Amino acid sequence: MGVAKLLRPDLVLEHVTDLTPELAEELGVRGLLIDIDCTLMPHGGWSVPEEVRRWLRALADAGVRLHLVTNARRKRSQHIAASLELPCVARAAKPFPWRTRRALEALALAPDEVAIVGDQLFADVMVGKLLGLKAILVKPYPGRQAISTWLKRPFEWIVLWWFGDQLKTGTASTPSGTCQSQKTSARTCPQNERQPAQESDPPGPPPSTPH
Repeated sequence: MGVAKLLRPDLVLEHVTDLTPELAEELGVRGLLIDIDCTLMPHGGWSVPEEVRRWLRALADAGVRLHLVTNARRKRSQHIAASLELPCVARAAKPFPWRTRRALEALALAPDEVAIVGDQLFADVMVGKLLGLKAILVKPYPGRQAISTWLKRPFEWIVLWWFGDQLKTGTASTPSGTCQSQKTSARTCPQNERQPAQESDPPGPPPSTPH
């Protein structure tokens, strides 16, 4: 598989919640492997935003099977997964496929029925392509980022610019069935003023009651 195929997402969305149940059905997606940090919530957070919780419930109610797959530390990942009542593979070491394959097997679906959703080309998109999945790239959630992620962002922007018109993009305002190819620029995945963060859990224990 060529480098271009490994890094080209099948769809680019402004926000993870733009992947509606209707769009998932249109794409032939019956299962989702979902990243946590900078996809569902800011890096290092313990509480998933309510709008994201509603989105996950809507997908589950529509029959889409969900599984979290993250490179984050196990303690915080398990806390988040428990609050969402979802299975999770932590310390997945994306883009290496071995642990992500465990999540795929847990969905009990064919690879072409599953999409991976995440904010990183060199982790989420690449591991998805290695496993034969659809890969959906989302704009990074505003807030902190791990230093390793922050350092990779300029290379991601270059790759996205290079793909240009080949990328299919969509937003919440895009009607189902009308996602189209359009020139991707820095505005698609912008370099906002985000500060890099140390890759460690926040000090102190997690909240006793998830919000």
